[in-house]
Amino acid sequence: MFDCVIVGGGPAGSTSACILRENGLNILLIDKHNFPRKKTCAGSISCKAFPHLPLGWEKTIERKIKGAIVEYKEKRVIGYTKDIIAVTVNREKFDGFLLEKAKERGVVFKNETLIDFHNEDPIYVKTNNNNYNCKFLILADGAATVARRWKRNIEYLKAWQAPCTTTLPLIKELVISIGIAKHGYGWIFPQKKQALVGIATKGENAFTLFKKYINENKLIYQLTDKPSFWLVPYPKNKDIVYGMGNCLFVGDALGLTNPLSGEGIYYALHSGEKAAHSILEEKNIIKAYKNKLAETMDEFLWCRRLADVITHAQHFSFHSLKKKHSLQSPLNFIKGNNSCKGIFLRLIKKMLLFNI
Repeated sequence: MFDCVIVGGGPAGSTSACILRENGLNILLIDKHNFPRKKTCAGSISCKAFPHLPLGWEKTIERKIKGAIVEYKEKRVIGYTKDIIAVTVNREKFDGFLLEKAKERGVVFKNETLIDFHNEDPIYVKTNNNNYNCKFLILADGAATVARRWKRNIEYLKAWQAPCTTTLPLIKELVISIGIAKHGYGWIFPQKKQALVGIATKGENAFTLFKKYINENKLIYQLTDKPSFWLVPYPKNKDIVYGMGNCLFVGDALGLTNPLSGEGIYYALHSGEKAAHSILEEKNIIKAYKNKLAETMDEFLWCRRLADVITHAQHFSFHSLKKKHSLQSPLNFIKGNNSCKGIFLRLIKKMLLFNI
């Protein structure tokens, strides 16, 4: 019997596995894919995630980011900082690196698909090849998690993305586009030799908007591969389900994608850590896990409010960035130095002043 079975070998699952194994637990990590494997993701990691990563991860970096371009239709605002605010990574290499670190520590990895589990004592886990018993279970199996069987108060954006070449050689900034969807945004994120272009939206036809975006955005030259679709989960409110019994949800399985920035990797690492430490306490792991993520969930709710305001007043939100130094606040937010609550309150104050 394993102390803990972890389903999903991405950043959240590998992080939990490393911490639990380092503390002497017998860990099985399963994933339906063999690694390295392709992963559809914009691949941006804010610098607040750097301290949570093992030594050597820097070799997976594609591009170091010190600036951002915010677009509204054909208008742009550009801002820079002296320091790195984020990096982009190759997810195939990045996820493979984290999994190898887990295996080096003695985590058992098996390329198997979860079929079902019974949340009993011990927990019964059924895969396509084997049956296992364990004391704890961590679901790190992404947005399409088997945890969807429960009503978890999670909403989803529909996203499309493809690699592309750009009209400007070696774009070094994160490009964020608003005004292209009523409830969503577009992006162009630089990689080493090309870029990733994508769009995420809530209620509209995502693929139609994606095609329109790549046809009308003057920074995009041509796609270099077929576009991929995925779901971007985020919490509807505080009343999300953190787990059941001795089973915890982490990363996208918990819905931890920032509603404003779309960042998911940092929150995968963060929730993976908190889940592992909650299990190590071995008391009420659901309560412990919820408490450890309380500050993160508060920030998410402020991000959700700010995203709703920007969606409601996209033109005004963009023009509020055109004033001198106005883009520094979003840049610091990406970096992890600014709270979303502060940005939200300042924007609301401006909107009240102009009767928006």
